[in-house]
Amino acid sequence: MAADASTSDTRILIAHCSSWKNQEQNESQCKLVHLKNPKSGTATCYLVAPDGRLQELHWFKQSYAAWFIGDFVCSDGSLYIASPVDPIYMILPILEQVRMKKGDDMGKFRALDEIMYVDGFPGYVHLLPVLASCLELICELREVGQDKYYRLDDSKVLAWLCCKVKCTSEALLSSSNKYFSGLSEEDLKVYVVGLLGEYLKVDPWLNMLCQHMGVDLEASKKARLTTISNVQPMYPEQASLTNKQAGQKANGKTMSSKKKSQPGTQKITSFFARPR
Repeated sequence: MAADASTSDTRILIAHCSSWKNQEQNESQCKLVHLKNPKSGTATCYLVAPDGRLQELHWFKQSYAAWFIGDFVCSDGSLYIASPVDPIYMILPILEQVRMKKGDDMGKFRALDEIMYVDGFPGYVHLLPVLASCLELICELREVGQDKYYRLDDSKVLAWLCCKVKCTSEALLSSSNKYFSGLSEEDLKVYVVGLLGEYLKVDPWLNMLCQHMGVDLEASKKARLTTISNVQPMYPEQASLTNKQAGQKANGKTMSSKKKSQPGTQKITSFFARPR
């Protein structure tokens, strides 16, 4: 997606849209909303897709990059990528706050409309359709007539987090990245807990998960950072160079870094030379 390419504030966004039907209509229905980051609590921009799916935004930019959009050139070569994120992560800190748990008192039940009202963050209202069907995964439910009231349940939250660890581990092992298949079961568990920790506050949820799964919190942080540093993206020119070097080593031959021009070929700069 892109804004009007003739404007200076044009940005390129790649979003997960496998279930979208009408591209132009769906683009107009996309909403950029500000929610609280579930770990830090700071205001962060998210994308709500037409199907109600919440997506987090990632920003990437290379030096000296630009985009060609139609008949225009977008001088800002940055790229935004939106990927789906479970909205339960977003609502977990809110549920923890509104239940007002004190000591042995488990706290209060709240209506969904009351839970989703967050002062200064009207964007939470857009999550209502999705959360209405999944809050029971982490909450106790009481029904009074036609009204439903929810209260966060620690045991359900822990069960949900353990399920997340299991599903994430299976997804990483089935991915094309061979790095994860080389990890032991214990190392993979430590890494996944650290990965989920990016969406969880340390107290109480990350501490509770680490204690239940027998994972050292500091070890999970180190495993996450070590994996990120080891798995670096490779640009196309780097990949081709690596393949060339590997081929030279396998054949026991060295090749000149300069390629000989084929008959009938010209340098690209020759097309821009002034006629004599």
